[in-house]
Amino acid sequence: MKNVLENIRTRLSTITEFNYTGEDWGQLNADAAAAPEFPCCLFNISKASYNDLGKDPGQTPKNRQSGSFRLKLNIADQGAENRSLSWAEHILMEKVHQALHGFSPTEKCSPLKRKNYKRLKRSNGLIIYKVIYTFEVTNV
Repeated sequence: MKNVLENIRTRLSTITEFNYTGEDWGQLNADAAAAPEFPCCLFNISKASYNDLGKDPGQTPKNRQSGSFRLKLNIADQGAENRSLSWAEHILMEKVHQALHGFSPTEKCSPLKRKNYKRLKRSNGLIIYKVIYTFEVTNV
């Protein structure tokens, strides 16, 4: 999964409007000193399920599996409520979609497909768009 996350980060880093792109380890929930520069795109694999495909003695590991994964992105911008009708987050979401939808992070991965998104506005004014992509991996 490390290669998958690294390749997704590389792909997202082409979006120059983000001041920070990286793995989500709770920066938006920590104190202000840990917060990244905005706008930012934080991501992680938030859910996975596996299916057993059997054994292949010629492979390592011998037990073969396929997996279905959920990639969660948090697109956040502080102070977005002060920009009337700029649609900045929607522009960022579209750029993320252009970069990720149909992109296969490794040769064993299916292309990423956007599944849904949700808008959250926190009491501190931070607006976060949670965007979900799904993909599958074989022989994991």
